[in-house]
Amino acid sequence: MAAPALAPAPSAPGPQTHLFRLGGVTYDLALPQRDAQGDVWYFQGCRSHDGMPLMSLDGRPERCSLANLAVHLGPLSPVRAVVPAGDRALPVPTVPSGPMRGPIGPVV
Repeated sequence: MAAPALAPAPSAPGPQTHLFRLGGVTYDLALPQRDAQGDVWYFQGCRSHDGMPLMSLDGRPERCSLANLAVHLGPLSPVRAVVPAGDRALPVPTVPSGPMRGPIGPVV
């Protein structure tokens, strides 16, 4: 007896499923979005009850709606290439010479 034929797998959704129009601006949610302060926000598939995309900053669990980001931290711009954290040149901290003082006195 031959095995039953399997139904073809649905095709993967195209990039158009990641587009969201808000206030005359179309956002590509497949790309991270940089706010006016330079922070990068990511859409990880979560939406509010009314369908508004929820964004997270640097992969944090807290979410903010795309509408709030656009109003309070906009304009948002897509980030075409993201440099992995391990590839960034981080500044080397400098150690001050001489005695150091903290808020309550000398630091030993």
